[in-house]
Amino acid sequence: MAIALYRFSDETLLENKAWRDANAPLGCHYASPNTLRNVLIEGQPIVVLEMNLTKDKICGIGLIFNHANVSDKSIYSSPRYANFNYVYTGTHRIDATQFNSQELYVIDYFERKLFYGKSNLKRGNSLHFMNPPLSNPLRLRFFVDMFVSRFPELAHLETLVQ
Repeated sequence: MAIALYRFSDETLLENKAWRDANAPLGCHYASPNTLRNVLIEGQPIVVLEMNLTKDKICGIGLIFNHANVSDKSIYSSPRYANFNYVYTGTHRIDATQFNSQELYVIDYFERKLFYGKSNLKRGNSLHFMNPPLSNPLRLRFFVDMFVSRFPELAHLETLVQ
């Protein structure tokens, strides 16, 4: 398992939400110009922290599996995303409005690391893996526990975190 980041602006976040709503029951949908296949084993689960770069906030957390579909359609209006042909979708997503107070405390820590300081991770676009030490097994366990507490059918993920 791994933790990845996906960067949104307010505009692309709204376009993504509109696409997800129109294509229910998808929980999350991420397009990328590159495949992740070379980094992780095909089918391996990936927790995706959704970064809103306009607001410097984590706006949600998605769960995908390392399997990309190729698409020639972009869900975004900006030509900047025209070559984002590899699409990762998942049926499980936790919106920021659903975080409880304990989760918000940890999310605040991640927001400080992701959005502020000299080593912030705001640069770049699309889907990228989070660097160690932010993606250590203890932090991965936190996100897996968030999903398992809301989606009991994902209990098998606990065996993948050391």
